[in-house]
Amino acid sequence: LTKLDIVFTGGRHAERIPTQARATGSLIKEGSTKMNSSEMSSFFDYYGASYNCRSSLDFTTFTLFSLSKHFSELVSTFRDMVFDPIFPEEELVKFKKNSIEKLAMDAAKNDVMGYRHLTEEIFGAEQVYGYNSTEKNFNDLSRADLISFHKHMVEHQACTIFLTGRYSSKVLKELNQNFGQHG
Repeated sequence: LTKLDIVFTGGRHAERIPTQARATGSLIKEGSTKMNSSEMSSFFDYYGASYNCRSSLDFTTFTLFSLSKHFSELVSTFRDMVFDPIFPEEELVKFKKNSIEKLAMDAAKNDVMGYRHLTEEIFGAEQVYGYNSTEKNFNDLSRADLISFHKHMVEHQACTIFLTGRYSSKVLKELNQNFGQHG
């Protein structure tokens, strides 16, 4: 197995508007300029690979797990997902709806509400580490906001690349060809 992590400095603290990082991280997997979401999912499934994007307070991490022997077939499509996403409008609508429903469910949980209140009190409601997502935050998001965040965070920054597992010099060559200019 080979695991590839592409890490960018810039999660929530790089947002220009609330929830921008979370939405970008969630929707970046919904298609690239070369494949739609369904095609991408089928492509990675065919090779037994998995991929993910996580956006936290300080970092955004793209992860690819694959069998080492298939890495070369996967890396360019993974690169397209990271650097050439399309952020389909219909997926943004679904994301907003699901996020608002989750907010409503979380409002009934004492531990979630306690954590939200604590972080707001410690850091301040207007600070990156202290603000809490609201229905309005999600409703106000636009596709242009995601594209802007992606451009700021991914296209204009260097990244840190972690490669673990069993891999060959061919894998390193493919990795360098696809991500070398960004590391």
